[in-house]
Amino acid sequence: MLQFAADLLQSVDPWLFALAILLSAGAAVGGFVVLGHAQGHEAATARSWVFLAAVTTGTGVWGAEAVALLAYAPAPYAAVGYAAPGLMVSLIAAISSSWAALTLFRRAATPLGRAGAGAALGAGMAVVEIVGLVGLHAQGSFVWHAVPLGGAAIAAVGLAALAFAAAGHAASGRERAQGALGVTVALAVLAALGLSAIGFVPDARIAIPGRALNGQLVGVAVAAVTILMFGTVLITWVLDLQTRRENEQKLHYLARHDLLTGLLNRTSFQEGVVAAIARAAAEGQGGALLCLDMDGFKDVNDIFGHGAGDRVLAEVARRLRELGPPPALAARLGGDEFTLFVTDPAPGEAAAALARRIIERISQPIEVEGNRLSLGISIGVALYPADAQEFAVLMTQADIALSRAKAAGRGVCRFFEQQMDDAVRARRSLGFDLRQALGTAQLQVHYQPQFDMGSEQVIGFEALLRWNHPVRGAVSPSVFIPIAEESGTILLLGEWVLREACREAASWRRPLGIAVNLSAAQFRQNGLFETIVGVLEETGLAPERLELEITESILVENGERTLALLTRLKELGVRIAMDDFGTGYSSLSTLQSFPFDKIKIDQGFVSMVGRSTKSTAIVRAILRLGESLNTPVMAEGVETEEQRAFLRDQQCPSVQGFFYGEPAPITAYRELVHGDDAKSAAA
Repeated sequence: MLQFAADLLQSVDPWLFALAILLSAGAAVGGFVVLGHAQGHEAATARSWVFLAAVTTGTGVWGAEAVALLAYAPAPYAAVGYAAPGLMVSLIAAISSSWAALTLFRRAATPLGRAGAGAALGAGMAVVEIVGLVGLHAQGSFVWHAVPLGGAAIAAVGLAALAFAAAGHAASGRERAQGALGVTVALAVLAALGLSAIGFVPDARIAIPGRALNGQLVGVAVAAVTILMFGTVLITWVLDLQTRRENEQKLHYLARHDLLTGLLNRTSFQEGVVAAIARAAAEGQGGALLCLDMDGFKDVNDIFGHGAGDRVLAEVARRLRELGPPPALAARLGGDEFTLFVTDPAPGEAAAALARRIIERISQPIEVEGNRLSLGISIGVALYPADAQEFAVLMTQADIALSRAKAAGRGVCRFFEQQMDDAVRARRSLGFDLRQALGTAQLQVHYQPQFDMGSEQVIGFEALLRWNHPVRGAVSPSVFIPIAEESGTILLLGEWVLREACREAASWRRPLGIAVNLSAAQFRQNGLFETIVGVLEETGLAPERLELEITESILVENGERTLALLTRLKELGVRIAMDDFGTGYSSLSTLQSFPFDKIKIDQGFVSMVGRSTKSTAIVRAILRLGESLNTPVMAEGVETEEQRAFLRDQQCPSVQGFFYGEPAPITAYRELVHGDDAKSAAA
């Protein structure tokens, strides 16, 4: 071993050999660094990074081997030449083997697979070494020693395999350093053993070929390749660093802004408002939080599509940015909901002025796909510190004020008032109690009889839900039904009433009809038809005895889908009645769109018969309309003899109301539903 080292030192320039090792280290480090950039990219981009890493590693390996050859001097003062084709072949081999090895390395899932990739690189390095040695020329002949040459190749393959196995996934700096160190050692051992595998016998008769390159030219080539390699690594690092910074900035922007409008999102808006409140408190200023909601935006999506809706939202956001004072914070909370926060010494006046500008500006037509869309906006305002001093409370109060604004009509602004909060809390408390009442005796189905005016005989009952609150007592349906619709509880209530009413009607001895009201929420859910069919099958009630009452708003909200569902129900045998007729805005077109089995005149008109000429005329007109359409009409809310007499004179087919019977448990109408059998049982 000592003799080997001594012979090697005699024939090799130690400084150039050290430079070769340094180049090999640079090649290994550069290759792993560039390879690391392939992580997290699409397949095509990742392959480009792998190829760039292969060029970096391959040129570095070739340069290290070339410098090692330059360091070799076969005899003192002996001139040496280098075959240009051999150098080119070895460069191609270095890059090709590096590309194959790094590709396999990225795909390998186990240490054994990564070791195989390293072995491929080691084999390529050995080829580069052997081709370089074969291309040496001097005034003499070279003698090859197979054992050290084979040992050099085996050592290169084994050490490179160990290096890649130790590199893991090359995801961390430590793993890359381990892999680079192993590759450097493999190259150093390969160069040393390779140079020791040849001997030289001087012979002045042998001339160096004229086409051979001298050491200076090879040195220039190595320098150029080295500069290219490290320049590539440097440029890659700079570009990647810039790209990463741009991506981080983009991700930071996306994390804090709404992608569609460019406004702040909910999280960043909250952070901004909290900071603004802190500044306002320190400076003795106030603030105003405005919640905005578009009026009629749903129609834009339904008629023109969501693409048009997105363009409307982007335009609204642009106008809001123009209107808001520079310090204002603007955000899109989702859908067509926006919010603003402004600070001002007089926040109430500032908010009122800003709200007026917003309503005026947003109400101006918006051009979308050649259509001029006229929309409005409703605004709710809460003030800091007058209404609240915390962001969450301000948002809640502004949202409450917004609800009041929307209830008041389009293009309205409302400021929060404490009475609003009290009312909302009361409604929410009642909603909670209603959910708790499900499945208990608090909820009951009462039944109101319906009579044929000609025979004065009962023809059916309407099922009506009643709630007896343990503390509040009887709660009016006009109070708890809207609350149930807002909370979604109406779905459970509606199905329970339907099932209970059908079960009760199926037990009657007389085949009377049973009318059940359906809400708009029930029509929005999927599976309503299947639910009704299931209830009929479960209770055994004939479909012809079930009458479903709907309002005009249900058809207006989702006409085609609702009409298709009603058609299926009629084909099943279920009857469909139009409830509260005359109170909507599209009654005649609604009657034309579907063959209803019955029209029910709203009790608001019936109650004014004899007292209001307009109401009397409306009732008379509806009766004539039903007659001309051959659709039976029922008047509900009949409470006096005068109303009854008028309806009889106008030949109203059927009636219901307190005059004939109040809503009550079915036990109150036992004789009506069971006929003579009930009288006999009572006797």
